[in-house]
Amino acid sequence: MPRVLVNDPRTCAKIGKAMKKHIRTMGMQMTEAQCIELCARMFGYRNHNEVLANLSDTPSLTDMHLPPEELEVRARQYLDHFEQAGFPREFARNVLANLSAGRWLGLGRVLSTMPR
Repeated sequence: MPRVLVNDPRTCAKIGKAMKKHIRTMGMQMTEAQCIELCARMFGYRNHNEVLANLSDTPSLTDMHLPPEELEVRARQYLDHFEQAGFPREFARNVLANLSAGRWLGLGRVLSTMPR
């Protein structure tokens, strides 16, 4: 599983906060800490502490800037981790398609072309 390299220690926290809010609007509950940990796993790490220990001077491209074929690989990785966290696949697709946190997520453009 490819790792998403980040250089800002607040990346997962920002995504986690937006994720919690979006998940709540869809009628489900998840704590901000759980969302931050889910973000870390989606990025290919065991937990958020591992993200912080591996900050990179050369971060990966954000989701918004990836070419479509690489974005599809990343989207599948994200979907898999949402499912492992206990979310139904369609719920996960909805979150990933409609949630954006800065230049992250908002994967509607690639998810619409992927088979369900």
